[in-house]
Amino acid sequence: MVTNGSSVPRWKDWTIVQEFLAALGDGNTYNFRRNGYILFGILWGLPIPMVTVGVDLYVQQLLPTPQHIRGVLLGHPLHIIFLLHPLLFGALFGAMGTVRDRKEQRIRALLEDLHAKLGELETLNAQLREADQVKDEFLGTISHELKTPLVTVRGYGEMLLRGRTGAVNSRQTRVVQQMLKNVDRQIHLIDDLLNYIRIGAHPDESDRQEFDLRDVIVRARDTFAPSLDQKGLDLEIALPDEPLMVCAHPKNVEIVLNNLLSNAIKFTDPGGQIRIESRDSKAARILTWCSDTGCGIPRESIPYIFERFRQADGSTRRRHRGTGLGLAIVKKILDNYGCAIEVDSRVGEGTSFCFELPAARRSPAAVAAAASREWRNENGRGEQGGPHY
Repeated sequence: MVTNGSSVPRWKDWTIVQEFLAALGDGNTYNFRRNGYILFGILWGLPIPMVTVGVDLYVQQLLPTPQHIRGVLLGHPLHIIFLLHPLLFGALFGAMGTVRDRKEQRIRALLEDLHAKLGELETLNAQLREADQVKDEFLGTISHELKTPLVTVRGYGEMLLRGRTGAVNSRQTRVVQQMLKNVDRQIHLIDDLLNYIRIGAHPDESDRQEFDLRDVIVRARDTFAPSLDQKGLDLEIALPDEPLMVCAHPKNVEIVLNNLLSNAIKFTDPGGQIRIESRDSKAARILTWCSDTGCGIPRESIPYIFERFRQADGSTRRRHRGTGLGLAIVKKILDNYGCAIEVDSRVGEGTSFCFELPAARRSPAAVAAAASREWRNENGRGEQGGPHY
């Protein structure tokens, strides 16, 4: 008997023995109609008395007649014991069948219970999805209601700065400018909330278009040019001469690039560098990297940065006035396209995001050319990043 590192048998072994002994005492074990294992056991044990009697007849050079067989059985009482083997094997196999039937009954009961639990879980999941949808609808409604007066406040603030309501002194100008900054920050937060809700509710599968990713990247550069100049950051863009045709929703791709570039600007100190590189791959994907020389992300925080309202730490959000929604929006957009995003970051050295976008349908020649370019890049024989813009 198997032991658990000592001379004491495991409790599991005793349980098996107890189940077997209980089956021997069960009346159903010996019911031929309910337990076919009995017949199998009898047939299994039947050759034993046949062989022993046959050997004895052969030794005595007797023919296997009923009279000689009876004489052999009476002459050697040991043969009587061998005659009991078919019954013994029938009982043993019958007990094994009973144990198996009981286990199957328990398994069926467990499976039925499991299916019932899965049904309850599915019901709860449906209720959670419904509650989440109601929550998103509520947030969307509140966001719209909040944005309308904020836009009005911003309009009045701009009127004050332009002097349309009368002259304002330098102190009043600073107060209004600070007010407009806070209004813009709140509008940005509301826009992020609305984007997150819109993307989650409507994946835009039917609105996919084929367009050149290079145009979106150049527009993103132009959009953030004032912020880059104000902070003294150097932006390098490396794109190939050939079009990078993707099949997606242009607005969503623009949101992905804008959020990543905005984060790079936000978390990179003045004088730092940012690089955007994009190229085709042999798979049906366009790869894009957004790298910076900023503060970096702690290794333990990387698994959580794509969650809603999560940043590397609370001090980061307070210092940089982040909403914690940007990367969650990026992840949700890419998930809707079945694309991945990876991050490589070291504290004090910088961060690099690499994400995929679905490529538009290409000819076999274009696929072969993409594979050749990727091979050259992997082996250090291609152009380093392609032409700069």
